[in-house]
Amino acid sequence: MENYTEGNISLNVTTLGAVFFIGAHVCVFTGIILSNLLVIASFQIEKNLWKSRTNTILLSLAVADLLTGVVGLPLHVIGRILSSPLTCASATRALLFLPGFFFCGLSLGHLFLLAVERYLAVCRPILHRRYISLKCIKTCLRILWIVLLINGIIANIAKILSSKDSDSFTCYNFKMGHQSFGQEYEIFVSCVIVCFFLLLMVCYARIYNVAIRYTNRRSRTAERTAATGKTALSTTLTTAIVIGVCGICWLPTSFKYFCRAYCHFSTDGFFVMFSLCEIVLYSNSMVNPIIYGYRMPEFRKAYRKVIGRLVAKEVL
Repeated sequence: MENYTEGNISLNVTTLGAVFFIGAHVCVFTGIILSNLLVIASFQIEKNLWKSRTNTILLSLAVADLLTGVVGLPLHVIGRILSSPLTCASATRALLFLPGFFFCGLSLGHLFLLAVERYLAVCRPILHRRYISLKCIKTCLRILWIVLLINGIIANIAKILSSKDSDSFTCYNFKMGHQSFGQEYEIFVSCVIVCFFLLLMVCYARIYNVAIRYTNRRSRTAERTAATGKTALSTTLTTAIVIGVCGICWLPTSFKYFCRAYCHFSTDGFFVMFSLCEIVLYSNSMVNPIIYGYRMPEFRKAYRKVIGRLVAKEVL
């Protein structure tokens, strides 16, 4: 492989490969920033969005996705494409990738809260109305952010302290049995992610079944109650789609670790595979706002207001 070299810094790919690699990530970066800023701006303009417990979780998820693009993605690109004393030293290399995985893990935490909130709203409505207030949701979100932030800080400190030899280099290493975080840990995390999404699928199958029965039963009694049931069913289906799309984007990441552990590819082949899987993973952060706008009328209305104001300012 012919790499560009400048002093102690070199590219892990050819110049043409770097152009495609950076170009693809710039597209994902732009999509993440624009789509999630649109969601955040919608809450500033359309105050009714704050009244929903589900929407409050979606706002926090949008902030996590935005930070994924602003912090995690650029550091990931630097760590993956550049070879230098900073990006390749075992003591600092993990710091380039952990922020991205922290924010992605934060997104998984939000999906878990969504599943719990939807389950209580549909399957335990009395309990949901009595105990799951907006204040409770906001408290749970604060706890989620704090716990995962502390966990991320501890992981960073542990990685630095575990690197006893500061002169060791682990850059651009995709070979079998030479993983930076340990082969066993990567496979364990991959299995946990798969089990997590399988559990959410079973949970949402239960929620959807209960919501269907509730809607059909109420539709025979009162029109207003039937409309409420259909709204709950639509919201549940929307969050299920969000979780399903997230699962699809996460599965290639699990797959790549199994491939690195048990498959034989060239170094270039591994780099291409890792890059594609990671692009799909980060793309999830820009897809969620599109789902909200497509599935939820209140978000479509807020999007139109935000875009309308931006267009009006440009005209003036």
